[in-house]
Amino acid sequence: FWAAVSLIADETAETADVPFKSDIFGSRLMDILLRIGSDSLREIDVYDTLNQLFESQGLKIHKERTEQLADRFSHALSDSYALFPDTLSTLGKLKRLGFGTGIVSNTAIPASVMDRHLTESGVMKFMDFVVLSSDVGWRKPHESIYIEALKASRTAPGRVLFVGDRLLEDVIGPKTMGKAVLIRRPGRLAKGADSRFEPDAVIDRLEEIT
Repeated sequence: FWAAVSLIADETAETADVPFKSDIFGSRLMDILLRIGSDSLREIDVYDTLNQLFESQGLKIHKERTEQLADRFSHALSDSYALFPDTLSTLGKLKRLGFGTGIVSNTAIPASVMDRHLTESGVMKFMDFVVLSSDVGWRKPHESIYIEALKASRTAPGRVLFVGDRLLEDVIGPKTMGKAVLIRRPGRLAKGADSRFEPDAVIDRLEEIT
């Protein structure tokens, strides 16, 4: 994550037309990104975020260059994602058993970049749908992203198994929509989570789903 922020800070320094400290810029960008979801479940737009930050620093960056930097940041961030060792084998077995599979993810990364990453990692070929907060505009646990996922799956909530590793986003949110939930350890208790909500099952490895 910090590597992606540092990349954009350094590349902005090469473009800046005023005195510029990349470390300060990077820290401010990091602060903005880490505050995502703390005050609002609205997803950020990477381009708008960079543009506003440039303006606050008195930087005059052309629109085309801002778009390039936003794209570079998104690609660098997606490249840091890694699969669990049993991800592809588990997805393959689920498809062979006739189950539909999809992704519901909180990410500011545009769908075009995520699609590239999912394709290159081998995940996309197993997916029936992909729902991203960058498209929906709302982050989990806002109900809008779960509603979009249900529409994409063409399945009733009671026939869905939601798999995740965060209590608030992947247990409480889905269960309020009537979905069964399975959480992979080590799950993280997000700020504000209600411990009265419990997953229907807990696993240590994805392969245990099948």
